[in-house]
Amino acid sequence: MKKILFGITSLTLGGAERVLVDLANKLCEKYDITIFTIYANGELEKELNSKVKLKSLYNVSYKELSNIKKHFTMPLKVLLGKRKIYKKFIKEDYDVEIAFLEGPITRLFSVKNKKTRKIAWIHNDISKVYGNGIKSKLKRYIDKKIYCKYETLVFVSIDNMKKFREVYKDEIRNNYLEPVKKEVIYNYLDKEKVLEKAKKNQDYEFNKNTINFVTVARLVPQKAIDRIINVHEKLIKDGFKISFYVIGEGPEENKLQTLINEKKVQDTFFLLGKKENPYPYIKNCDYFCLLSYFEGYGMVLEEAKILNKPIIITDTAAREAVNKYGKSIVLENDEEKIYEGEAYALRAFLHFDLLRLFGKSYVSGAGEKAIPYVRKISKEVTPLSTVTEVLDLTIKDLEKAADLLQEDPVKTGKATTSFLGTRNFHFNYYAVRALMARVYLYKNDKVNALKNAREVMLSNQYSWVKKAQVATTTRESRDGIFLPECIFMLNNTGLKKLTETYLKESENNSVGNLLITTAEVRDEIFENALYGGSDWRYIYYFEPQHQIMAGIFQL
Repeated sequence: MKKILFGITSLTLGGAERVLVDLANKLCEKYDITIFTIYANGELEKELNSKVKLKSLYNVSYKELSNIKKHFTMPLKVLLGKRKIYKKFIKEDYDVEIAFLEGPITRLFSVKNKKTRKIAWIHNDISKVYGNGIKSKLKRYIDKKIYCKYETLVFVSIDNMKKFREVYKDEIRNNYLEPVKKEVIYNYLDKEKVLEKAKKNQDYEFNKNTINFVTVARLVPQKAIDRIINVHEKLIKDGFKISFYVIGEGPEENKLQTLINEKKVQDTFFLLGKKENPYPYIKNCDYFCLLSYFEGYGMVLEEAKILNKPIIITDTAAREAVNKYGKSIVLENDEEKIYEGEAYALRAFLHFDLLRLFGKSYVSGAGEKAIPYVRKISKEVTPLSTVTEVLDLTIKDLEKAADLLQEDPVKTGKATTSFLGTRNFHFNYYAVRALMARVYLYKNDKVNALKNAREVMLSNQYSWVKKAQVATTTRESRDGIFLPECIFMLNNTGLKKLTETYLKESENNSVGNLLITTAEVRDEIFENALYGGSDWRYIYYFEPQHQIMAGIFQL
């Protein structure tokens, strides 16, 4: 009988952990199965078939450890002492050793053993797991050498394999990882067990007067529970009768409960904590949700499909689980990128305006000190940059913004929230390209200026306003700001109050229903004493000039 060793961090309540328990229970009928965990006393241990052997490195529960021990001390011990640990605790020779989850167990099982076939099972989106910090870059460097020691890499989705190839493209190109076989195997699930456990009673009753949403997720940033709370609040304010239930626990629990209280949705949004049997809740809900920022596959979706529930997910690798499932909705998942892209764009916008106001022109003083380009919050004074340096940093920010805004709804036409649905009024992708054209022109780079300007013009997003849209006496039908031509708008929060106080509709105006006001107010708004008097809005809207301009105003 072949001997197979599976390794995993622990057998706590989690998607990969449930898959491993079901898989081990199935395989133990034909093979000698052992599961090696780094930490003991996981909730799922009691679901293992008696034929499955269980070993643990540390006789302590994962949940009992501090965050420092979980994420630094213990993983470092395993990494530095992996050979010693392997020889001491994995004494037998196995036919196959499978590291079932990326991280410490994958590093431990990479110890060379000529008699054993080595397989690494990757459940998560590697690009998101590593992140961008120094610690993450170090992990990636270490794991590059680790993965080379495995005969086969197994991915739970096609998307996961693609993301792995993107992260390690240089290593594959340089033949570090190319010889390693790469396979996609979707997670195993015991369908009968799910159906049987779903028949049990749930210990928390749903609100029968609302539409009930359920998610099963660890309370960690990846699962985006804070985003769900924010959207939930908006829906409640809009009058929707809904309740949302979250099954799971994690380090974000206190933070999330505080947010729930702040949003005043504690009567409709509930953190139910861990449930060893979540299936009755899934069975009895109206919609099952998995709204994460990223996923490896989302095993819980397969469970929801077995229970025939309508599913709502964000666009992650989890979409593979619902590709052919008719009761599913996939939502855009790029709102955070949109926020970040707009932030970079606004930073560039503000610094470019400051440069034009306080610095010398590029033509006359490219190397002259101009303004500081502030890129971080600090008590220290930011030194002055030259005109060229400011322009280069502005372009760098705009390029970053353009990259982040590739999925901007103003460009793709896809919008799922009110913020994403009003991108034409925000600093959107085309506003970035338009500003980039201005910056390049200021820098006397006409080639790049034209390139960016053409992208805006050829987008067919901004049409010329027709004369009929403005040369009309009907106030309601008149386009006062040339809206179709607006690429970006700044929201003046005081303008509405100003216009409502001082600008009134003329009731006895022979030439039409036009705005009239005093000369003082007009001067306050348009700076008539200086340059505002040439503003077409001043010339066109106000009565004294209207009759003169009406006949000659052409677009």
